[in-house]
Amino acid sequence: MTILTFTGEDSATAMEKMADQLGENCFILSTTKRGNQIEISATDNPAEAGWGKRKAKPRKQFADIFTETSTKIAGKNQSGNDSNNQASLLEAGGDRAISGYQIPAYISDLQAHMVEMKSMLNGMVLTDDAALRNDIGMSTPVQLRQLGFSDVVIQELKHSFVDADYETGRRNFLASLADKLVHEDPKAALQADVIFVVGGHGAGKSSLACKIAAHMLEGGTKKPVTLAEMVDTQTNPDDTLLQLARLINVPVCKFRSDEIAEQMTAVGERYVVDVSCVPEIANDAIAQVRDALPGARMTIVLALAGASSARLIRQQTGAFGKLEPMVCLTKLDECAAGPVEFSQIAQSGEKLGLLTGSRAMIDSLSFADVRPVTDYIAENC
Repeated sequence: MTILTFTGEDSATAMEKMADQLGENCFILSTTKRGNQIEISATDNPAEAGWGKRKAKPRKQFADIFTETSTKIAGKNQSGNDSNNQASLLEAGGDRAISGYQIPAYISDLQAHMVEMKSMLNGMVLTDDAALRNDIGMSTPVQLRQLGFSDVVIQELKHSFVDADYETGRRNFLASLADKLVHEDPKAALQADVIFVVGGHGAGKSSLACKIAAHMLEGGTKKPVTLAEMVDTQTNPDDTLLQLARLINVPVCKFRSDEIAEQMTAVGERYVVDVSCVPEIANDAIAQVRDALPGARMTIVLALAGASSARLIRQQTGAFGKLEPMVCLTKLDECAAGPVEFSQIAQSGEKLGLLTGSRAMIDSLSFADVRPVTDYIAENC
């Protein structure tokens, strides 16, 4: 039969006409849209469709293709005696025998490339997650980013997780982060003659100052310890420090920011100073005390509440950064610090020396150390 053409408003209508006239075993030669009509050309003669001119090839399974490809590549690598060639490949490490089967050299190369790709993926850091799907979380840096760690910290510490599986890489990353964060000797820092406690309003400075004073007394200091409050003309009257000092039986005094350097030169006590001034005034006053007491050991402690945002941490570390403070995370009983907070502290370059999460004044300071800080971050991410 010759080739026939069928038209209809849609493909279904045209095909129905085709089946009625040529039967269900007919052959479609072409389908065309002409205006609003669908046009199908068909025949019931296999020769017209070209089926009688070629022989269909059976489809190969993937395993057959893989085996065939392996045989071809292995054949290209053979020269002379097969056993000698095989021995040379084994000596070169190109093939490996598994249950009597020789894995071709190119598979070893493929495996090496896969390891290299995995290493590259582990070293990548996303800079734009606008199109990131929730299910694309297999690489270590992506998963660390999903936990809340910053791109800057992940990139800086990527050496700790490259070429490792996720759990091992994650633990190595946390340990490296803790090592970057932790102060080299926070206990020695609290042996200073004058300790200034700085920070924002509500960070727990007064409580922290009292806890530090209590720690000095517990350590059996030979010099008397005095709690002091440094104020400026903008500071509102507050007796919080006085009330806390009564709990540990420590005297309290008050210094004006423009007089503290002169007043401290006349005494031989150890001071813990709760700084209740804006950063600009505090920085200037502390610098004057350093100039006035060149031989005195001095430590600056920056109080940051555990619930502080990255923006607040950035602002506070920036405001007091030139004093090179040791960071104390406070109020951890109210809100734990997590990846965001630790990332921002690490980015600031400041060192974490103290942690506190108790309303008690006695024995309530924890000194930062790599192992417990690693465990703490792991627990809160």
